[in-house]
Amino acid sequence: MAKAETKQRARRIYSDNDKAAAMVAVEANGGNVALTARQLQIPRVTLLAWMKPEGVSDTVSDIRHTKKDELSARLLDLINQMVDVIPDKIKDADIRSLITGIGVFTDKYQLLTGGATENINMRSVSLTELMQTEATVVIDSN
Repeated sequence: MAKAETKQRARRIYSDNDKAAAMVAVEANGGNVALTARQLQIPRVTLLAWMKPEGVSDTVSDIRHTKKDELSARLLDLINQMVDVIPDKIKDADIRSLITGIGVFTDKYQLLTGGATENINMRSVSLTELMQTEATVVIDSN
């Protein structure tokens, strides 16, 4: 009888740089850990552990902030390059793809810099509508 062999995966060692880059990728993906795990081929539970406040060392946190700033600057540069190219591409190229790219890069930039990533349409509400709801309205007297 043959002995049953068990396959063990080799445990991957991640550098501080790897951890920081993965954490920035999670942020750029809007906090979507599962998507980032698939993209980077890092176990989801590993990413979740790193994202906890106590999950990484101060060194990794520092590297993370540096990488985040670098990526934000690169994205902003790409956005500007794409916007600059639009006038030349209107005649010849698929402008839809270029504009979509600008939108995607802008969204990633906003996520990394803490900006808004969605538009919320506001409409004016009449006093009658407010009174018909059960919402409490606080009026600032300053």
